[in-house]
Amino acid sequence: MSNPFEPPQVNAIPRIDAKRKPWLLCSIVTMGLIPIWFVILARIAEAAQWVEEDDTMTIHLALSFLACIILIPLNVFLVAPALANLAFPRNARSLVVHFLVTLSTVSIFAAAYYLVPESSLFSIQLGSILIPPMLIGSLCYSFRFNSINIDGGREFDDLRLTAFDDPILGTLQFEAGVGWKKYIDFGEGFVEILIGANNRLPSPAMLKTARKWATDWPNQRNRLADYIHQELKREAATALTLAPDRLVLKSIQVMRAAYPNSCALQVAEDGNPHRNWQISMVGGMPRALRAI
Repeated sequence: MSNPFEPPQVNAIPRIDAKRKPWLLCSIVTMGLIPIWFVILARIAEAAQWVEEDDTMTIHLALSFLACIILIPLNVFLVAPALANLAFPRNARSLVVHFLVTLSTVSIFAAAYYLVPESSLFSIQLGSILIPPMLIGSLCYSFRFNSINIDGGREFDDLRLTAFDDPILGTLQFEAGVGWKKYIDFGEGFVEILIGANNRLPSPAMLKTARKWATDWPNQRNRLADYIHQELKREAATALTLAPDRLVLKSIQVMRAAYPNSCALQVAEDGNPHRNWQISMVGGMPRALRAI
């Protein structure tokens, strides 16, 4: 028997983009916290009588927002990614890294104040408004960075990971925008295994579904051929017969992480290019049939 699918040429797989969303979260959190932190800091300064003029903190807030034009992009695209890579893959490690950075920053400002008190006072006041929100934004970046690259407790050891070894399916290659792909020779042609991933490792439940159909297809062929025949008969008064041994499997697609027990099977009648179908499977049972 022949199958219209031929074994693919394996090309270089693009790098997994680990920064799809964290930069946006970091920016929003930082910008939202600056005015909130300013109000808190102003109340503390007023109670402690750190400022003599009421307008001083307002001026500092205005200057802080001007400084954000430079500092927030610097934090989002340089500092936060560097800390996230340093702390990956554990959120607890992210907390420790940011705590140490906070201590280092406080120490630097304290040393600057004691060495050059007059010239460094303004910088300390400005930094006290900007640095805490920026560090919290960076921490959110790190948490999001970790969540993007961890699935079910299994981590990417390398952000350039493009292959995943499964003991039953073999080596699946990652294809950006598609998922994890593998071609298996069933003896009657090459069958595509496709598992949607959204930049994550395949989940155990999705792998289980793909393995089931890859290993149990010979036992399921007659049942699905009968299902197709019955569905075609419902649509027309007379349906062409479909011999089970002429039904070939072309593709197993497990694409939706939210429904790991569901998949789509693309099948065809061997030797007839006009008879191709996709069967939607839910929990091992056929639910819908459409021609492709």
